[in-house]
Amino acid sequence: MYMSLTSLVFIIQCFLICSAEHIIHTPRYSDFGTWGNWEYCPSGQFVNGFQLQVEAPRGEFGDDTALNSIRFFCGPVGGFFNHSNFITSRQGYWGSWGQVYACVDNSTAIGIQLRVEKSQGILDDTGANNLRMVCSDRLVHEGDGTIWGKWLTKSLCPRRTALCGLRTLVESWDRSDVLDNDDTALNNADIACCDVPSPAKSCTPKERWEFVAHCDNTVGTETKECEFESKDDTPNYWTDVTRISKTYKDLGMRIEDDYVDLIKTFHEKLGKSKRTGFDWKAFGGSLMSKKAHLKLKAPPGEKQYLYRLLAKCGIYHINSEYFKIFDEELDPSLTSFDY
Repeated sequence: MYMSLTSLVFIIQCFLICSAEHIIHTPRYSDFGTWGNWEYCPSGQFVNGFQLQVEAPRGEFGDDTALNSIRFFCGPVGGFFNHSNFITSRQGYWGSWGQVYACVDNSTAIGIQLRVEKSQGILDDTGANNLRMVCSDRLVHEGDGTIWGKWLTKSLCPRRTALCGLRTLVESWDRSDVLDNDDTALNNADIACCDVPSPAKSCTPKERWEFVAHCDNTVGTETKECEFESKDDTPNYWTDVTRISKTYKDLGMRIEDDYVDLIKTFHEKLGKSKRTGFDWKAFGGSLMSKKAHLKLKAPPGEKQYLYRLLAKCGIYHINSEYFKIFDEELDPSLTSFDY
């Protein structure tokens, strides 16, 4: 038994819809037309900009269609904007493509808001007129659509998800019906929101030694003891201050939620480190540090150096509670993440 092309398309479309974490239905204020297929950004990418195809007002006796098509641009979280990487669902026939609007500072889209005109009865209907995109930094970018209708409520993605797909409701141009000159083109749009992968799972861990203190006994004739005591109740984990890390924070990523995954990443990807000798598989780690009391004993004419093992993985940093004493100052290559 052979499967028809229509059945195959339906199965693939269903699989894509079921694979999306959340389908967000916008308010149903105008419902002329037929829904197009769901279209999704490439795997691991999310919407970061948009462009509208709009027909300009045609005057008192013209048939206005206003918003005809929506184009969403895609890219990885924190990636560069790519004008050639876009998706669009069902499209209208009239108007021209306008300005490209993009989320700024590495932010990504988390929702939309439509401007829609309800049915005008025997008067001219236009359906959807304009679109606003809500970005993860909560900035709202308004498109260059037309002014009929009203702004509906915002359709927003849940926490830790971002906009990744859409489908549009568009009324076809019926050339055979010469008596019905009232076309509306695009009437509505639904969006899909996909889980944003935790940076704690997808990052590449690195480690380095950080100088803490030294015990200088280069002029002494007897063994010298030096004591070091670290502070307690300071965070063992923190997030760096960059535009990308701000985007993750805006999306709801918190080190308090992700540090277990972060530890697992270090266990799996570093294990027993050849670089530092530390066994990350034995590292449990707590969110807050404990006070460490250490003694350095420098023999006559020598120095001892105390270092602490630090690590990072993507936007996340770790202060381990692992200290080590060395008889000489470490090479700069061992105290840097640049390797």
